Amino acid sequence: MTFLSGITVLDETATARVGSIAGAYCAKLLADAGATVLRVDNGSRDPLRRRGSGALHEYLTAGSSIVDERPTTGIEIVLTQDAARVTELRAEHPHLVIVTITPFGVTGPWASHPATEPTLQAWCGSMGHRGWPDEPPIAAGGELGEWVTGTYAAVGTLAALMEAHRSGEGDHVDVAMLDCMTVSMQAFAPLFAQLSGWPPIVGTGRTIEVPSVEPTADGYVVFTTNSAQQFADFCLLIGGPEWGT
Repeated sequence: MTFLSGITVLDETATARVGSIAGAYCAKLLADAGATVLRVDNGSRDPLRRRGSGALHEYLTAGSSIVDERPTTGIEIVLTQDAARVTELRAEHPHLVIVTITPFGVTGPWASHPATEPTLQAWCGSMGHRGWPDEPPIAAGGELGEWVTGTYAAVGTLAALMEAHRSGEGDHVDVAMLDCMTVSMQAFAPLFAQLSGWPPIVGTGRTIEVPSVEPTADGYVVFTTNSAQQFADFCLLIGGPEWGT
């Protein structure tokens, strides 16, 4: 894909402890669409370089050119986690699209609050409804929140870029990981329960989203039921409709 051909992106997220995958994945999606991506990385502070074999770093930066310093011209999009950069860049380069990727956004009382992928999963409600009611919560693996956030950031970037080309005025896309994870990684069961007047949840929540892999006569089959109706249908499928109650 080349519809972003001629667009240059400056990715300053290489030193992020939370959001490093999100920033790099956003940049990769833009690179895959034809943009030129310059990733500021002096080689010593990028947490992606320190992960196992380095394959994750190679994958996420395959479409980027690594630079030691920020270029001063020719940039249309800046990806950063530094809130102070927003005011500075907006004043000096009003045409820029500036995208911040942070745990809670760059404004508000939690803007500087520390976070990790598991704590964000807990805050967004994802962890609280995953697992058996009498057992501890279960975190989703693979740092899904980072990948989800990177996807939302890329979409927001494209929308802001289209408007900048139309009006000549850039914009700030403030991407909070907590927001992205809230709308993507939980089924809103706690909120629905509260609005419906259900009794408080004891232990973890009311749905079991972890797929079950079971052996059969000709291989393995995977089952997962995300609603009461799906569970009832599953019980009927396996010949035990009374289990649905």
